[in-house]
Amino acid sequence: MNRKEAFDKMAILYDKVRPSYPNKIIEDIISKTQVTTNHRLLEIGAGTGKATVSFAKKRFTIDCIEMGQNLADVLKKNCEPYPNVRVDVSSFEQWKSQNNAPYDLIYSAQAFHWLDKQIKYKKSHDLLKDNGYLALIWYQNTDEKTEALDEISTMLKKHVPDFYNNEVDKDSHLENMELRRLEIIESDLFDIPDMSEYRLDNRLDVEMYIESIKTYSKFAILSETLKSKLIDEIYRIIHNHGGFIDSKIAYSLLLAKKK
Repeated sequence: MNRKEAFDKMAILYDKVRPSYPNKIIEDIISKTQVTTNHRLLEIGAGTGKATVSFAKKRFTIDCIEMGQNLADVLKKNCEPYPNVRVDVSSFEQWKSQNNAPYDLIYSAQAFHWLDKQIKYKKSHDLLKDNGYLALIWYQNTDEKTEALDEISTMLKKHVPDFYNNEVDKDSHLENMELRRLEIIESDLFDIPDMSEYRLDNRLDVEMYIESIKTYSKFAILSETLKSKLIDEIYRIIHNHGGFIDSKIAYSLLLAKKK
């Protein structure tokens, strides 16, 4: 099982424990792009609908692409109250528009980094109307650390040395933001992106933190024996620090206009 498949296998857990997106981000996208409910939106990598529902509640018409069948099933259920949401089960790279009508806004939340860099910018550019926008959202713990998080991080690196190292994501949210900004610029298909950051306090008890860790793709592909060992260690560390993990989540928004 690869890391992309891991997300699909745990669709219900992912929907339960992963955070949604602050309404301020959605409002800023709408305000800065000036999209209205008369415009067409495309979401890439919709997952279980964490961002989808936020737009759907505002009565936008949205075509969603999600490559995982299990994730798409949860997405469809979550969007049942919103008839203007349509879901296609496909990778973005292989997806074909049904009517070839261009979009006013394409957005992707916590997914765009998984896509093929040789395809994603050109295809997004081609799917957008003139002066259309690409909005990319991510979240990650800030670079600020607590004793408990430092201890967990050290423990995870001891047992899984590459736990925080992978081909699509860096440990530092600031580094990720800059790399992703430069990637958009280097595509030469969009204007220099507008960057915004939003921070929220986040407190998780030991049970919820464990559930959250289980949704990390790198954790999901480990052996059951190693998973059990790591969970026991996390329980011990969190209980030694009062039973809670306090952190700050940094949400980043990169908003780029089509050239």
